[in-house]
Amino acid sequence: MPEIIIFSDIRGKLKCFESFEKKKDYTLTYCMLNEMRKILKAPSSDNVYVYDYASGSDTSALKDLKYILKKEGFPLLVVDRKNQIEDPAGIIFKGFDYISSGMYRSGYKPARLKQYLEFRAQDPEFVDKEPSPAPQGCSEPSYSGVDWKNIRSGREYTFFMLYTEIRITAEMKKKSGAEFLTRMIQVFQTTVERTVTDYGGRIWIWNDYGGLALFPYNGDTTAPVLAAVKLFINRFTLSIEEFGMHDAVSFRAAMHLGKTTYKSRGKTGTIISDSINSIYHLGAKYTEPDHFTITEEVYSVLTNRMAALFRKNGEFEDRRIYLFRDFKRPC
Repeated sequence: MPEIIIFSDIRGKLKCFESFEKKKDYTLTYCMLNEMRKILKAPSSDNVYVYDYASGSDTSALKDLKYILKKEGFPLLVVDRKNQIEDPAGIIFKGFDYISSGMYRSGYKPARLKQYLEFRAQDPEFVDKEPSPAPQGCSEPSYSGVDWKNIRSGREYTFFMLYTEIRITAEMKKKSGAEFLTRMIQVFQTTVERTVTDYGGRIWIWNDYGGLALFPYNGDTTAPVLAAVKLFINRFTLSIEEFGMHDAVSFRAAMHLGKTTYKSRGKTGTIISDSINSIYHLGAKYTEPDHFTITEEVYSVLTNRMAALFRKNGEFEDRRIYLFRDFKRPC
């Protein structure tokens, strides 16, 4: 088993690794933060390194995090005990693992570490992803561009399409008051809207429990995929901070890259689009709660590192579907 080297100035030990302390197979070594850069000049890929973000000052923590994110080639866990890091997705896409405050309290388990190390073993930077067909119908004239300024109502464009839907079970309706459920749905919608806006998207259609967001596509960007990843990463924090719930808010998400005629929000009732039908079917009929799926059209434009975060998940309506490897879910 690898040696776990923990960089932290905390008094005592990080409680999220208590399960490792009880196992003879693991060796945990604590080092002060001022030792980190010297050790990471020549890190060993056989060890697992841990950086405790909250144990330094705000200024030094930001500097240390920037230093870490420039490094690669070794397993590293970033512990964010106070949920201070603004972009956890950026950590995951560097090939590192992220431990939020919720996971810190529940504990980081050996099974989770094994899952993370298996993910790293794929060497996504160097191993070519499985080829997929190019996006259908994404010829250059239909590109919607890098933003919304040149998109006109009544014209057809290619968009990233994100379907999201919160799960409200019959048991929740029975045990929770109508006021609580209404607030839960409203907070979910606000969270989705804020997240997609941060990545250049807009909510286009919204029903009772969820809806569809569009992101412009210029033939190059893949940033909209991060919006869905960020939603999943933050669902534990959302559950704890907004609702005082120990379990994550349950929802599903699906993403497709395809064409549709664009019309203003609220005027979409007459639109006929195979892509819109496909994303609604994929999201509502195929994607299970607490899962994020993408179509082969989305997968085909991802970088190798981003593609390594997804695995094949069968076929639906004659196209390959890929499932997000949710490393935020506690083991």
